[in-house]
Amino acid sequence: MNIFKNLLKETFAKTKDNIKSSIKSIFGDTKINFEDLEEILLKSDFGLEFTEQIINELKKTSNFNDEKDFNNSLKYLLLNKINKNNSNADLDINKLTIIQIFGVNGSGKTTTIGKLTNYYISKGFKILIASCDTFRAAANEQLKKWATLNETKIIEDFSKDPASVAFEAVKTAKNEKYNLLFIDTAGRLHTNKNLMLELQKIDNVITKSIDENILKLNWLIVDGNSGQNANKQYEEFSKFVKIDGLIITKLDGTSKGGSVFQIAVNNNKPILFLGIGEKKDNLVKFNPEDYINSLLE
Repeated sequence: MNIFKNLLKETFAKTKDNIKSSIKSIFGDTKINFEDLEEILLKSDFGLEFTEQIINELKKTSNFNDEKDFNNSLKYLLLNKINKNNSNADLDINKLTIIQIFGVNGSGKTTTIGKLTNYYISKGFKILIASCDTFRAAANEQLKKWATLNETKIIEDFSKDPASVAFEAVKTAKNEKYNLLFIDTAGRLHTNKNLMLELQKIDNVITKSIDENILKLNWLIVDGNSGQNANKQYEEFSKFVKIDGLIITKLDGTSKGGSVFQIAVNNNKPILFLGIGEKKDNLVKFNPEDYINSLLE
């Protein structure tokens, strides 16, 4: 088993133990009782609507032979609900890709950029980072530390507005033949319209600065412990910018491993990576099979 599968197993150990105990209890009696499983799925943050859907579908097949048979049926149902297309994470090193990173305050954007930089450097990419959070000096300092740690060039200028910094970064990335440019934006509450309009402005400036040979992507960072609020964040951000993929953070040691599923299924968007720790290599490319196995194996 590779290191990423081991990390996933450790990350969702609490969720897995809770689900496993509930499945055992279902087969403790001669008649299957789904109430315990429903309660555990809700506590694990699968969400009410999705949990009821899964329970109802399982009830249609009530002739399970044993726990293994039931477990396999649950795995099959979950796997067929999730968007498996995370191909946006497989970037082409032969062209410039520009990725705008955004999310609410405290979602882990800057740390995620540091991890993403480390991940793609290991794939051979030449990476540039743009600090477009011109409001918080602390955020910029954090990003600079990550850039130093990864030996990566950073574009920063507190005298300019964020869109101007983004424009300068795109120009530099093109002129100096970078493969990948990460645009770090200020954390913003999805309810703050002015900041959302600023994000839209950055997005428009980037779009106008590129041609068909450059790939532009927008990735939303979501705290895995934010529950139903994560869906609201997605809904509000998508009103202002197109979202191409999700990265779920702060999942280390969580008992709410179902939050990943809830976010992915409700929005039918691919999850690209999971953040499962503070270290630069604590980032796992999302694999639906590995994720589900880590919950149910």
